[in-house]
Amino acid sequence: AAHVHFTLVSETYGRQWAPKVSLGDDPLVTDAQRQRSRDAGDFATVVEVVESDGKQHIELKIRLRREPDF
Repeated sequence: AAHVHFTLVSETYGRQWAPKVSLGDDPLVTDAQRQRSRDAGDFATVVEVVESDGKQHIELKIRLRREPDF
């Protein structure tokens, strides 16, 4: 499935990889991925695409860890 990777930078928590994010309208996202995403609650990684004013948007919540990845 198509997905997006993010790197987060925080003065407190350093640089971190965020979980990859898949788009809910992608038919290649598996049922297992969708279930893990639902199980993650607010921190879901399969997100719905919303279109407004000709632009597509997603809403994503990411939990930082205390230790940086790099």
